Order: sequence, then C-alpha cells, then structure tokens
Amino acid sequence: MSKKIVLPLLICILVILGAFYFLTERQEEVVQEDTVEREEVSSIPEEIVEEEISEWEDFTNTDFSYTAQYPLDWEIDSDNLEGVWLYNQSEGIAILFASATATQTGFPEYELISQEESTVDGNPANTSLLYSGSTRAILTVFETEQYPHFVMMTYECIDGSQDEEMMNLNEEFLSRITFE
Repeated sequence: MSKKIVLPLLICILVILGAFYFLTERQEEVVQEDTVEREEVSSIPEEIVEEEISEWEDFTNTDFSYTAQYPLDWEIDSDNLEGVWLYNQSEGIAILFASATATQTGFPEYELISQEESTVDGNPANTSLLYSGSTRAILTVFETEQYPHFVMMTYECIDGSQDEEMMNLNEEFLSRITFE
C-alpha cells in the first residue's frame, strides 16, 4: 500500500518541480527581453529627440490672436471657434486649447493632485495636475489683455508614472504659444 502512495506522490512532486523550473526560466527570459527593450529605447541619440521636438507645425487663430505649435504627427480639430483639439492617438494624449467663454465650464469630475504658478507668453498662469479614475489632466489657466484661455492636456495613467513626462510635454506646448 505504501508503494501505491509513494509513486503518485513522487510524480506530483516532479510535476510541481518541473512547473516551478519552467516558470522561473520563463520569468528570467521576460525580464531579459524587457531589459533589452528598455536599453534600446534609452539609447536614442539626443539629436534625434531634439530634431523631432523642433519639427512642430503652427496653428493660428486670428479671432483670438494666437499661434500655437504642435508636433507634426499629431492630428488637429479646429472646427470650434473658441477651441482647438490636438491629438496623438497612438499615445492617447489630447490637448484642448480654448479661449473666451469656453473657459467658464469648469471640470468638476477631476480632483486636484498639485498646483503651481507658471507663465504663457509672459502672462501669469496657474497649472494644475488633476485626476479622475484612470485619466489625468494638466490644466493651465491664464488671461491675456483680451481673453481668458486654458490649455487642458489629458492622458491615461493610473499610477502617476507618466506625470513628469506629460508635465514636460505640457510645458513645451505652452512655451510654443504666442499672442499678437
């Protein structure tokens, strides 16, 4: 009777050890692949990154007297007189630049993470980092002599891991807005 129990028990132990070995080896392969991919991404020469950033396109709104630049590979929707939407569909990023009465709407669905003072083309501005579920938003509100304006950039991020990168992109976009 003890032989009947020992053999199946031995087979179970071997199966468990085999599965453990297989999973451990596979996990090491995934970690190695991930490390290689990260090394490839981080080895992009700075000249290429700077060149891509410098290749932005102009959007001019004569009604509200401003020009804003946006990356060439982004889509634009400027059908609304008071605002322009800029999209990077592949990255899940959208920027809304609105003027005049559109700035009165508010964003009650978002909660505040942080807030700081900044400037847009020499105009004092207030930039807030907000969240609502898995969506984050960077909202910059400012006024020129003629109109109130806001820039709201939204992106999907649950844990805040992209906040610094998106804040930098937002600052870059804001630095490329000029008023007549």
